[in-house]
Amino acid sequence: MRPDREPSRSKASHGPGGGSLEIALVDDGQIVWTDSFPLGAARLWSTMVAGDPMTRSERKELKALVSELLTPAVQASGAPPDLPCVIAGGTGGALCRLLAARRWSDPPTSLNQFEVSASALADVARTLSGSTSEERLTLPGIDERRADLLPTGGVVLTAALAAFGATAATHSEWGLREGVVLRALGAPIPSDPGALRHAAVDRLASRWHLDGRHSSTVRRHAETLFDETRSIHDLGPVERELLGAAARLHDVGTRISVDKHHKHGAYIVEHAGLRGFSPDEVALLACLVRFQRGSPPRPSYPPYEGLLPSEREACRTLVGLLRVAHALARGGADDVTSIRVDASGKELLVQIEGGNPVHAVTDANEQAALLARTLGSPVRFAFAEAGAAS
Repeated sequence: MRPDREPSRSKASHGPGGGSLEIALVDDGQIVWTDSFPLGAARLWSTMVAGDPMTRSERKELKALVSELLTPAVQASGAPPDLPCVIAGGTGGALCRLLAARRWSDPPTSLNQFEVSASALADVARTLSGSTSEERLTLPGIDERRADLLPTGGVVLTAALAAFGATAATHSEWGLREGVVLRALGAPIPSDPGALRHAAVDRLASRWHLDGRHSSTVRRHAETLFDETRSIHDLGPVERELLGAAARLHDVGTRISVDKHHKHGAYIVEHAGLRGFSPDEVALLACLVRFQRGSPPRPSYPPYEGLLPSEREACRTLVGLLRVAHALARGGADDVTSIRVDASGKELLVQIEGGNPVHAVTDANEQAALLARTLGSPVRFAFAEAGAAS
């Protein structure tokens, strides 16, 4: 079973195991076609590969075999080209870890939902097939147990993706065994990505006994600020969801250290195994928790270093929003009840209404420097007269 990120769309799933390659076409959570092929990395490595490194003729023969077996399968499955594709199994995971090591100096513990392009997989497959065993063992992120099999597995996987016209794939750490166990236990197989992420955040918050009322207040202010400044930062629903999750978890490290809770909290988020979040999303969440206080986001922090430029820009904006939201929530849920942004002047005027917003306004002005830099305009918070910000 493969976790289904988009249950309403068809998917092709590939996993070249030790002896076989299983492919399943899934639509709306139901398997509509499946087949197994004798294209496992261990089988082909032992029968078709003699050279180290693999010779050009051996690569051609492997690709020809994959094409010969899968071309009829593509027609039989009825799969349209460029499907959302999920890869599972040891070979796919090992290849994804090599790609992750190219991006992160310290790759994430979990690569579940790690998205890779077919061209990137083909590039790492070429590197593997053109190197000796000793050279492969020096590659960052290499799985030593699979160093001999990976060149073969890489050729097979990229050829299989090409046969089905897939241009990208998402890695799943869950495979057939996990699906069998869930079915045997009668447990529901998760299909709604949003519900899966929400449940993962709630479990982590409950495990560390977070103050639900305070974190809910921070989240409410953060999401309101996000919505009120959307026309300026132009971020979307995914970033809004991550901001809300970070607000929910921002105090997760306080049980370890109050003074350094942001650093401990970031470590917890990194290694919590948050189901439903991709490695990029986990890295961004960790950055939001880490930089909610102290220095602004910086490349010396590995999760931030591995973010793409657009993700770094989004991270800085979200951190700025989270810092201000936390300042507005320090006094209590009733101190700030309404937030409205006026961008008509030379500065962003954030009008605050509430039962006792004076201290909140003072704290927010002190925490607004990062947000002002990311939004490109001075930000000032002011106390609004009753009803003025409604």
